[in-house]
Amino acid sequence: MLAGLATARAQSEINVYDSKPKETGEEADDKKVKLPPVKMGFTFATHVDYLSSETLTNDMTKNRVSGAWGFVTNLQLKALAPNYYLSTGFNINSLSARVLGNASENYLVDKDTVAVVGDHEHLLRLKYFDLPLMLHLETGTANRRFALFGDIGFNVGYLLKSRALTTHTPADLSPDEFATEVRDDMRKVRADFVVGGGIGLPIDGQSMICVNIRYNYGLTCITNTDKPAIPELKLSSLNYLSFGLAVLF
Repeated sequence: MLAGLATARAQSEINVYDSKPKETGEEADDKKVKLPPVKMGFTFATHVDYLSSETLTNDMTKNRVSGAWGFVTNLQLKALAPNYYLSTGFNINSLSARVLGNASENYLVDKDTVAVVGDHEHLLRLKYFDLPLMLHLETGTANRRFALFGDIGFNVGYLLKSRALTTHTPADLSPDEFATEVRDDMRKVRADFVVGGGIGLPIDGQSMICVNIRYNYGLTCITNTDKPAIPELKLSSLNYLSFGLAVLF
């Protein structure tokens, strides 16, 4: 009799265990952190700019630090994979460069106009309205604390504003500073090849803070003439390495 009661009790415990609902594959998938079909947000970046051309040497140009801000939209490419996005938006992008050269300027010496040779230092500042178009690949879709991502694509910029400040330093005279008109010398549209990557940190639901690093390689010359007001800018392109922060929601 005792053996029968023990057997019945054991069978009852087995039935209770078996009666617990088992998690289906669909329910397990529901617990995964799914990537949203659309991500939008704001982006800010600082970048190191430098000029490159066949005529410029390292001692003729200096790196400059500038910045950009804008709006970004990532559209999920479901036909490829859930973690592939088409990334676009717009940026207000400020670029700058410092160019060193040697030229002559007219000075008034003892009531006579004299051409004096001296060192030239040009500070070029450009502002663009940028339209990026990139493929954005994000890794990880389930229960992640962070996500890694990569970007590759192109960027097209339309020139909004351009100005240059020139400092002429003769050997025996005080430096002279003046503005150089470069508006007509600048190409209205420039194109870049862009590659980069970064890390995303979820903060609330689908919201995320992203930190990235990108390299923009200039595909076009920034000038549209063979004889620009600043001769050192002939056949030159602007490249820059950027460090960005984006908030997506």
